[in-house]
Amino acid sequence: MSDEEKIATVDVVCYLCGIVDDRIKQERLIQFNNSAAENKVLGICRALQPHVKHVIAVSTGRGGGIRNGSRFPAVSRRVSNVAVLYSAFWHHALLSHLVTAWSLVCLLFRLNKLSKNKSVCLIAYNRNWIYLPMLCMARLTGARCYLDLEDAPVLGNANLVSRFVIGLQVKVMDSLCKDGALLASSLLSGDVSQKNQFVCHGVAYKRDVDALCSQRDSKASVRILFGGSLLKETGVQLLIDSVRLLEKQHQDICGKLKIVVTGYGEMLEDLHKISLGDGASWIDFHGEVPLSKYQSILKSVDIGLCLKLPSSEMCATTFPSKVVEYASFGKAVLSTRIQDVVNLFEDDGAYYVENESAESLAESFREIALHPDRVGSIAARGQERLLEKSGSEAVADGIMTLLSDEVL
Repeated sequence: MSDEEKIATVDVVCYLCGIVDDRIKQERLIQFNNSAAENKVLGICRALQPHVKHVIAVSTGRGGGIRNGSRFPAVSRRVSNVAVLYSAFWHHALLSHLVTAWSLVCLLFRLNKLSKNKSVCLIAYNRNWIYLPMLCMARLTGARCYLDLEDAPVLGNANLVSRFVIGLQVKVMDSLCKDGALLASSLLSGDVSQKNQFVCHGVAYKRDVDALCSQRDSKASVRILFGGSLLKETGVQLLIDSVRLLEKQHQDICGKLKIVVTGYGEMLEDLHKISLGDGASWIDFHGEVPLSKYQSILKSVDIGLCLKLPSSEMCATTFPSKVVEYASFGKAVLSTRIQDVVNLFEDDGAYYVENESAESLAESFREIALHPDRVGSIAARGQERLLEKSGSEAVADGIMTLLSDEVL
């Protein structure tokens, strides 16, 4: 499909989401926001800009905060060169969700005025009840609606009522977003009813790998970043066990590796404790840090570590977006053998932990420590694979095909 045909097919792309930039977060007294979601939404919007007349992120502009009765009207902002419309938000226990839902409907009518051919496409980031009024109105006005599924529901030990509510949400959202689905992982294909699908892990932008690698002192220890959600499912216990094993059995590499820890989660304190004890020579613990400090740490490391357990239910419902960030910054990736990660980087574009054992992870660490000269070449190959499959042009082409009337 040519660019001219793509532009003729779609006048307006509206990315319905919940991203919150730092300014809005401060103004609205919001305590939490999802930086990974913000990066993906804004990245896709920028990738689509050369192909669509109007690409706009419409955000609920809300999050956990102090319910002090304060009110914030809908506002428009430009964030990372993307137009963002934030819905109205009231810090009020009963009215908060109703105000946001109604504001989103009003914003839809503003978007409809931008489309002369009534060719509006809405992409809903995950399934969210608060989107329903806007999506229903969008269907009535002839817009095409798509789902961007980042996380499938994790039922675990959910009771019967929870399972019913989750099942109802899936059916309603998939019915409204029947035109197609973006999937964060190929494993999510069976969690949606739409046949028109495109797997999108995010958008990667090129960094200068050679320059980054050349800055590294060949005699310095290899720095490995482990960040994000610090849970058992993301490999925290696996990391702790491997550090203890390294301390006991691999003193030959002591001083050649440094594991830098950032993030948050239920196992944060476990990592903090081992960084003061058995892992004192291996772990540089920071915990949750501001974005500016995190980016500084990311630039200073050589390898990004992803230990999401392939055997966990979480692995089957999400994609570890950190690997895209690591490789974009020219860092080599060390990951458990998650199928989508292997498909993305192939066998020679990343380091892999062969199985979920402390011995296997310790062996990967030892291999890196003994051959630090290989880190730069693996980082370069990994970034090359990433840009080929998840660069802005590749992502734009896939999404524009999804948004057309053709069925993949």
